[in-house]
Amino acid sequence: MNPTTAPQIAQAIRSSPRALANRFEMFYVYNPAAPPVIAQGATTTFTLTTQAEYDFAVYALAVSITDFTAGTVILPANSTALIQIQDTGAGANWFSNPVGLSTLFGSAQLPFNLPVIRIVAQTATLSFTITNGKDGTAAAGVTYFLSLIGSKLQTVGQGARGLIG
Repeated sequence: MNPTTAPQIAQAIRSSPRALANRFEMFYVYNPAAPPVIAQGATTTFTLTTQAEYDFAVYALAVSITDFTAGTVILPANSTALIQIQDTGAGANWFSNPVGLSTLFGSAQLPFNLPVIRIVAQTATLSFTITNGKDGTAAAGVTYFLSLIGSKLQTVGQGARGLIG
């Protein structure tokens, strides 16, 4: 873990004690199975479903953007893409309106640390909608590789399965 983010994550845990009370945690990162390739001006939606046996505490978001044809990296600070994340079961958007990747991720030298932990229920489906403004070359698509960084959560006494490894 990056030493500059550790205090922020520790603060987030302290700010959400009820959400984490009586739970074991195991570091985990969720990524989409196949990162979407999106042409300029196009919008795509893809989903991610959390595991059935664990809730998931999201501490941070990370992104990597690659021009599919040129094979070059696009810094999120230079991106014109917009994103919206929705918990489809609850129907709750994570943002009031789609947010620019440049707003969330800046230069992407560090992940975007959520100001408070976001708990995603077990077997929840998150829907990610990304609109590519003008990223990449006009004929090519751009790959947006998103990561949800956090911990699997298991309630104490919720069975014999341990959270090691």
